[in-house]
Amino acid sequence: MLRHPFLTLSEVSKIVGVPRRTLLFYADVGLLPPARVAPNGYRFYTQAHLVRIGVILSLAELGLSLKEIKARLDRLTPASSRDLLRHQREVLDARIERLRNLRDTADLRLAQLDEASRARGLPGPRIVEQPKPIPLLLSEVGSQEKADYPNRPLTDFYNACAAKGLAYGAPLGWVVPLEEVRKGLTERYTHAFIRVRTRTRANAVLPAGRYVCCYVPDCNREGAIASAYAAMLRHCEAHGETLVGDAYEEYLVDEVCSANPKDWLAKLSIRLD
Repeated sequence: MLRHPFLTLSEVSKIVGVPRRTLLFYADVGLLPPARVAPNGYRFYTQAHLVRIGVILSLAELGLSLKEIKARLDRLTPASSRDLLRHQREVLDARIERLRNLRDTADLRLAQLDEASRARGLPGPRIVEQPKPIPLLLSEVGSQEKADYPNRPLTDFYNACAAKGLAYGAPLGWVVPLEEVRKGLTERYTHAFIRVRTRTRANAVLPAGRYVCCYVPDCNREGAIASAYAAMLRHCEAHGETLVGDAYEEYLVDEVCSANPKDWLAKLSIRLD
């Protein structure tokens, strides 16, 4: 129970977590006039002011200016309140989805760093089983040089990702056609991709099945990727394995995760029959 029907400015500030200076400013611009001002200048507020402050903060979160907030509060009706709450719900839903995407990107980065940590020191190519399909957002970009980065097709791809609400910073991968790998022409790619959380956002998958994989440490050094692909081809030939898919390059550790290029680690995967 309150000692009296009014709250002091300090009490209001403590309850709502808003600095006194901000509350005074709200009063000066007509957003939060006090219920009473004592002869000594002390300002007093009611419980209703707490609710009004909550509305002000919510509207500010929507990006409204203080002038726009005051105008809305001065002409509130049940109908306008309903419209405002619906708009607030839409904005919050979009923000929640954006945060989910950021969390997904962080989870993927963490998973790739964990995989990179386990992979360091593993010997050459190896055969692995991928138990389930991995959803991808894939874009054909023509035949592009890896050294020519960024370029217009990749810019368009990033814009397409943004249009789907996907967070920037997701690890980018390349697809190198199998026939080019066989010819030793591994410096060009035809598709770019990123992993996505659900198939609803995917337009392709990395199928489940058997793959020949190779982890490439210090992958930015000249010839490192080409040498790894050559080793994968020799491994498959020696073990009677048949390659049936294009090559997927993913960078488990890149410039986002380490400022030292020697730390960078790539993963190469080609599907087997």
